[in-house]
Amino acid sequence: MKNAPIDLRAALRAGDPAAGETLDSREVARLRAAVEAAAEEAATPSPWPWRAIWAAAALTGLAIALALRAPQQPVSPRSAAAVVPRASSEVKNQQLQFETPDGVRIVWVLSPNVHL
Repeated sequence: MKNAPIDLRAALRAGDPAAGETLDSREVARLRAAVEAAAEEAATPSPWPWRAIWAAAALTGLAIALALRAPQQPVSPRSAAAVVPRASSEVKNQQLQFETPDGVRIVWVLSPNVHL
C-alpha cells in the first residue's frame, strides 16, 4: 500500500542506534542542565537590534537637522532675475526673464497699462 499511514514513533525507535543504551542519572541531569541553559540563552533578547534602531533614528535626526540648518545655495547669474527695459526714453513694457534649475525659461512681460 502506497498511502498507508506510517507509525513515525515506531520507525524512529527501530532506526535508533542507541535504543538499547541507558544513561545514568548524573548524565541525564548534565544534559538537562545544558539544554535548559541553551534554551534560557536563546530566550534572552539581544540588545543589538534596539541599538541599531536607536542609532538609525539618531542619524536620521542629525541628517534632517543638518539639512535644515544648511545655507541655501547661491543663485547663479543665469537663474537670477533680470529686468530688461527697452531702449526708448519712455518705458512702457518691461520683461522679467529667468530660468529654473530644471532649465525651464520663464519670461514675464510687465505692462503698466494692465490693472488687475
